[in-house]
Amino acid sequence: MHAAVYRLRERGIRLPRPKEPVAGELRLHPHQVGTNDPQALLAELLLDGGGVALPPLHGAVVRNITQGGMVIRGTEILSRSGSKARVQSFRQTWWCLVLTEQVMQEVFDLTPIGSG
Repeated sequence: MHAAVYRLRERGIRLPRPKEPVAGELRLHPHQVGTNDPQALLAELLLDGGGVALPPLHGAVVRNITQGGMVIRGTEILSRSGSKARVQSFRQTWWCLVLTEQVMQEVFDLTPIGSG
């Protein structure tokens, strides 16, 4: 599904306000690497032209679903630069606004009122 994702944390720390949204194709699929949980999910946001828009969320859990979107929590795994490249993991929360045609018209309609 096409979505605008607002990240609510930076390196595990809750932000006072969400970061600017990143749009892309939101995908949730089973991902059992590093876990014994058969229901483990990976949340990814892919760019329209291919490639990854944001670091994926490992062990993703859909925490809340509303009419227009959902909240997904998980672990963001980032590699550190340097000679001994290791990874760091941080809690991350995404607010995902599902970009349906109706949402696009309501939220992104730039037509001045009374001109249409």
